[in-house]
Amino acid sequence: MFFLEIMQQFSASNFRKMAALIPIKTRDAIAHLLTKREKNWAAREPGVVAVFCIVFIVAAGFLSVYISRAVAKRRAARQQ
Repeated sequence: MFFLEIMQQFSASNFRKMAALIPIKTRDAIAHLLTKREKNWAAREPGVVAVFCIVFIVAAGFLSVYISRAVAKRRAARQQ
């Protein structure tokens, strides 16, 4: 129905000139709808991401202490 109204507004020659513009507008509208995205999970839950970072830093600290103690024990065992 809408397309018929557009066709009636323009004569055949004008519509041929305008035909290239209509798909561009349609393409832009479809591209906008497809690229419009909601916020991702990390943006919605910044507190949880902060907790994950803190837990990772603490775990990395404990792991580095454990590794350094294991290396120190090996060096001490080698020297004896």
